[in-house]
Amino acid sequence: MNKSTMKFLAIAVGLLGAAQAQAFDAKWDLGFGYDVGGDRLGSVSVNGSNTNVNTNKGVAFSLGASITNDDAKQFETVASIGFKTGGPRAENGTVAFTSLPLTLMQHYRPNDMRLGLGVSYNISPEYKQNIDGQNDNGSLSFDDALGLVAQLGWAPVAQKYSIDLRYTSIKYTANAAKFGNVNYNVSNLSKFDGSSIGIYSSIRF
Repeated sequence: MNKSTMKFLAIAVGLLGAAQAQAFDAKWDLGFGYDVGGDRLGSVSVNGSNTNVNTNKGVAFSLGASITNDDAKQFETVASIGFKTGGPRAENGTVAFTSLPLTLMQHYRPNDMRLGLGVSYNISPEYKQNIDGQNDNGSLSFDDALGLVAQLGWAPVAQKYSIDLRYTSIKYTANAAKFGNVNYNVSNLSKFDGSSIGIYSSIRF
């Protein structure tokens, strides 16, 4: 676990403790979702059909703190750390894009709706290919990246769950590439667009 992740976890725990001390409604927030979109990084044949691996496409899991900071519970702040992975996995290997998203969202909850805006800081984004018998296995690494997040969802005030449609705008800059034991120059690569849209759900406890 790197220093940025440890600091973010400490902040989330601190926010949760401070909110409880101030009698705000503070809960843990467990989330999961799936995104589509982003630039294509590679393609692999699985069971006779080609499957693309895209930046920021895949399944996401997160854990964080959810704080409602007014009596009407219309304003909610959520800070979370997650793990995201996307790509096919088979008996002979894997091809995947992975990252660790740190997300801070501010929500407005009129009635049972939830509108949110925030930022997502992706730590250690990486595309990795590891297939048995292939001579060009390797990885493409990216700088940590900051993106914007907007979402709209259904979050009943009296319940502990929510379902959201989320849009993320983010770009990734490659910093290293090594395939088949050969290091490649990535300075001439343009930024990879990781903008995506997905369905997310969370449970507060």
